[in-house]
Order: sequence, then structure tokens, then C-alpha cells
Amino acid sequence: MSLKTKLFKTILVGFSGVLLTIVSTSCSLKPLTEENYLETVEYKAPYFTNLIRLKQQEQGIKVNSSIIFDQFSLELSEYFLNKNEPRHSNFLEDFQALITSKEDFSHYITSKINSIYEKLKLPKTLSDEEIQKIFENDFLNGQNLNDVLEKNNIWILESVDDRSFVSLNYVLKEEEKDHINIKVIQPFEINDKGLYKTTTDIKPQKSVFNVIVFPKYKQLNFRKTTKDENNQLLISLYNQYHYKEKDFFTQNYQLNSIDFLINNIQRKQGFFNTKNLILKNKIDTYISELPLDSKADSKVKIIKNYGEFVKYVMAPFQINNLEKDFNLNQDKVIKNFETNYLNGQNLNELFKKYNLVVQRTIHRPNTPLNNPAKLVKMPNPNSSQINLALIDDKEFDFNFNRGHADLDLTPKRIWWDFLDKKTIVFYQGLLVPKDSEVKIHGKLKFKETNVFLLANNPLYQKTKPVESQ
Repeated sequence: MSLKTKLFKTILVGFSGVLLTIVSTSCSLKPLTEENYLETVEYKAPYFTNLIRLKQQEQGIKVNSSIIFDQFSLELSEYFLNKNEPRHSNFLEDFQALITSKEDFSHYITSKINSIYEKLKLPKTLSDEEIQKIFENDFLNGQNLNDVLEKNNIWILESVDDRSFVSLNYVLKEEEKDHINIKVIQPFEINDKGLYKTTTDIKPQKSVFNVIVFPKYKQLNFRKTTKDENNQLLISLYNQYHYKEKDFFTQNYQLNSIDFLINNIQRKQGFFNTKNLILKNKIDTYISELPLDSKADSKVKIIKNYGEFVKYVMAPFQINNLEKDFNLNQDKVIKNFETNYLNGQNLNELFKKYNLVVQRTIHRPNTPLNNPAKLVKMPNPNSSQINLALIDDKEFDFNFNRGHADLDLTPKRIWWDFLDKKTIVFYQGLLVPKDSEVKIHGKLKFKETNVFLLANNPLYQKTKPVESQ
């Protein structure tokens, strides 16, 4: 019997989204310490979820949503609503997939995405190569899929909800010599005194994926935890990390989305971040065919002089098309950048004292919820060095709160600009003194994002919404 067959024989489908057979025993859990504190926690489900996320990061388990699936959220909801059928529930058959080869990836991911393009009669916005690249960035830490599959398999668990990260399923693992025990956890299945508000508005469902990369010689055994086991697991995780409710950012924000708060932090740290305005409705005519999220284009750059800037800012635009429209030329594009991003300051003068740290992101049509991660300053005691990192609200809520659709018998859209069916160019950046050293770190993970947002609480408290430009 092949390893793949052995793995799948441990999976039994049918349990309200994810049904897994009980094939391993739960681990022994540590005794309760500081029991009185846990008894005071009113809303245990989100608190439990955050502790699980800490453990997942420690174990190298990736949990994320992805544009390759999110791009269909609204259309699928409307499609099933118009046909008076149950709403779309899942992308992966049986809510899970085992990928052992490139052929498996094509079958479970690429072919599925392409079939939805056809079903909904949408243009194929993402090529097969782009689908794979985005999957690698979202779930494999940027590693090449073929390289990963040389010695490893990839197991994916899909979980679906329409409004909250707390309602999803999460997994933790226990490594053994020749197998891995996987615990599938639903955070709401716990002793919880919280009175949670419920709403009846209809939103597009979102798929979030737990991804485990494991050696090909190992077998996976699955079990769904019980309520009693979840209560004990909460105790164990609390004893390990000693995080209380106040130590998690998501327990502390109420009225505003995380994305809104990050925007306020950026603004107060001196960053600019908005879409390019000069192209307006002509953007599809002038934008070049740069691939979505291409490293060559979306890489953070440090520009040190005017000549470098001219080359950079004109790169996305088709020169041949520019010649056809005298209103859109190099001088006008640069003037537009100075006006909309630099408060009208002259670039030639600025480059005498400053360098420009900048990132450009190009959004394609039919790719909603693909806002780029935000550049932020990290604390640094060295005044001559500037540490920058990328932060993404997806690390907390998987974009559940970034826009919504109000669907009724005559579907109507209440979505924001990122759902425009046209190409959009975004720039974000920061002027830094020429004598400063700039270090650009990678994207912050869950734990680091949590620490950053808690530490920068003064930068987003008591602020009014910033008008979009």
C-alpha cells in the first residue's frame, strides 16, 4: 500500500466540515497552574485561539488565507444565491488535500482554480505560474514547491466561515519517530462564559488553510479534540506561554479593523501609502504586463537620486502608449508623485538630504483582498539605523473584517476600492536621512505582529478615520 493511500485511509469525511477518525491518543497535559486567572477569563474562545496560534508558529504550521481563493468570494456567494442553492462551502474536496507531487498540486489547486474561472465566466486573472508562486509565498515561506516536494509532502486542511477567525478549525502536531499525530481543534468547543454578539447579515464565506509540511517517510494520524481536551489544552498552553488576555492585541481592539489601525501607525511614522491617481480610468491602457506580486516589481527599494527615481517611477507604464497621449508624460507622472505622495516637495531638493524607501504593488482586476503588507518602523536604540518590517492584518483575522458584501435577493455590493475591476498601482514609502543605515526585515509573523501592535498602541488610539485619496 502506498504512503499516500495509508495517509488517506486515516481520514474519514463527514463531520460538519471536517470529520477525522480518532487514530491516536491525546498527549499528557501539564497540571493547572494559576487556575484562578483562567477562571476570570470571560471570552475564552478568542483567547484560546491566540494561544493556539502561538503554538502553531512554534511548530512551523502555516495558517493563512490566500488571494488565489479569496478572489472568488463575492462571485461564488452571488452565484449560489442567484441559483437559490446553498452557499459555497469549500474548495478542497473533503476539506483537505495531501500533496505529494507537482501533479497533486495541479489537481487539487491549479485545476480547481481554473474550473472556478470557467464556472463563473471570469477572466483568468492568475496564470498557473502565478497561482503556484502565490501559494509558495502564502504557505511555504517563499520556498519553491518542487524543492519542498523532493523530500516532503504537504497536507492542507481547509476551514470555512463568513465572519470570524474564532470559528475556524486549527491544528497542532505531536512528532513521533515514524508518524505525526495531528490534533484538529475548534476553539469554541470550550467552557466559555462569554456572551458573543451574533449578526444575521449575509457575507461571502472565506476559506482559511492550515498547512503542514512533513517528511515523506512519516504518516499522519488525525483526531478531533473534545471539549474536555480543549479545556486541558488551554491550561497547558497558558502554563507554557504565560500570555494573558491583555497580552494579545486582538483582545484589545473593538471598533476599528486592524488594517485601519495599521494605516494610522504608518501615517504617524511618516509613511505615505495610497494608490496612484494620475492614471484614473486609463490605467488598463497604460499599465505594462508586469506579473502580479512579481519580486522584481514589489521588492522594497532604496532610491538615492533623481535619475534612479525617474527610471523606477516610469517602469510600469508602456512608453509607446505614453506617446499617444500628450497629457501623460514623464514630467506629469513625476509631478503627480510629488503632489500626492510628498506633499508637493521637489524631488531634486529632497534627494540632497534624503533617500526614498519605496515599494510599488500592482493589483490586477478580479483579485480582491490583495492589499500589500504595510511597511512600518521597528524600535531601534541606534539612532543612525532605521529598521523596517512588513506587517499584514491577515496575521490576525485573515481579512475577515476587510470589507463585506450585503447580499439579498437582488445582490448589491458594499465593497471598497480594492474590489474595483480594474488595475490599480499602489505606492508606499518613507523618506530617510542620507546618513542613516536602513535594514529591511521580512514580514512579521503572528507573535511579532502582536508585540508590535501592542507596543504601538499610542499611535492608533483615539484617532479619526483617514480619508482615502
